[in-house]
Amino acid sequence: MYPSFLRFTLTLTFIFTLLSPILCTQAPTTNLTPTTIPIAVGLHGALSFSPNSTSASVGDILEFRFFNGSAPHSVVSGPFGTPCLPGSGGFFSGYLEGNDTFSVTVTTTDPIWYYCSAHKHCQYGMVGVINPPVKAPNSTLAQYAMAAKGVAMAGAPPEVTGGVAGNGSVAASSSAVAPVKPVPTGGVGRSSIAAGGVGIWIVGGVVGAW
Repeated sequence: MYPSFLRFTLTLTFIFTLLSPILCTQAPTTNLTPTTIPIAVGLHGALSFSPNSTSASVGDILEFRFFNGSAPHSVVSGPFGTPCLPGSGGFFSGYLEGNDTFSVTVTTTDPIWYYCSAHKHCQYGMVGVINPPVKAPNSTLAQYAMAAKGVAMAGAPPEVTGGVAGNGSVAASSSAVAPVKPVPTGGVGRSSIAAGGVGIWIVGGVVGAW
């Protein structure tokens, strides 16, 4: 028989050995002082996001800025493997133009791929990524843009979700897989989108993993 103090010590050592992998596992670090990261949408009429590749920490805010004089644009998140198509639990700004913003709070350090779903903007290279993968040589923004060229029609969720508009209005985020919606053709503006049942006067919500 071991002395009682030795048995107690051995028991504590055994328990610590079992729990150490759990205790040493850390959740993604949340940025205690969030940074707002501006991303220009269609600046100077270009079919591009600027910057189209950037890094962000959990808690940072992506502020997509839509400028006067640019064509109606949108920002939609989706998987790398299906360019120009939305994913589940992501974000969609609706179709916006002129002095609008759409802000998304980052909840993951995983790559977030996004694109513009208006007309054939995605196919023409209007795509971007947050936290581009550094150890995946086959998953680059250039490859995503190249694959987008072969997509027949870009898609978007049926309603705006996953962010907060500049006017502060809010829409709930969705965890369901959003159906693919054909890109509006012809003159796309607020009235045509509203007529299609998507209320872009209320743009926003809470971001998901996207």
